[in-house]
Amino acid sequence: METQSGEVIVEKIGDNLGLARAVLLKKSNDGMSVPGVLFMVGRQYILVGRLFDVQTGGDLSPELFGKVPITFDLNRLNLHNAHKRGSEYPKVVIVEYGDYGCQSCAKLEKVWQPLLDNFPEVQHVYKHFPLSDGSRYLAEIAEAVSLHDQSKFWEIHQRFMSADKSNWDEKETRRFAQVQLKQNGLDPEMIERALRSGEPSKGVSRNQSEFPVSQTPTLIVNGEVVTNAFDYSELKTIVETKLKEKNR
Repeated sequence: METQSGEVIVEKIGDNLGLARAVLLKKSNDGMSVPGVLFMVGRQYILVGRLFDVQTGGDLSPELFGKVPITFDLNRLNLHNAHKRGSEYPKVVIVEYGDYGCQSCAKLEKVWQPLLDNFPEVQHVYKHFPLSDGSRYLAEIAEAVSLHDQSKFWEIHQRFMSADKSNWDEKETRRFAQVQLKQNGLDPEMIERALRSGEPSKGVSRNQSEFPVSQTPTLIVNGEVVTNAFDYSELKTIVETKLKEKNR
């Protein structure tokens, strides 16, 4: 099957939702392949937030959008060493794939703390999915900060996310990052050494390879993919629904 995002190899491993998978033959900037995931419903596949006919490859999304939930097994995501805040024993886990250059991600960042304050059963997990070179640079710095001192991650994350980075070039992005590191009590040269080790880049690439994100932010709420909930009221409704499901 061929899609706009590249050639897809499908490996069928069952007849139920969630029991089909694929690899998108697409290369990231660092040369690593970016895997995708398919979920099968009858004779149709859900692929990266879109629904395609298994025989023709035709895009069925317009007529089915919002009618077929896209679900994902959270056990496939590496949450062990992920960046987490909120409940240590959550009933609702919200995994966010975000980008420091994304305005909707910046808007969403303002929602997290009120949501976590009002719903102590919720855990927020952040995963990097940079869509530009500048965003990737900031993501790698955030990972370098975490490797040096994990307790510093969320502060630098919030600084990176909240700044207006429109029309920035590489020089301005690097200048901004250096200033933020110093204001956060970190040594820029030490962080630069960590970047040269390659470990922060590998961490970002691992995040990107876990799940086939088509836009940022993409949220996975207890396994259900959400791509259009950016404000508090929308997330509140989703969380309340998931808590009711857990308490049945």
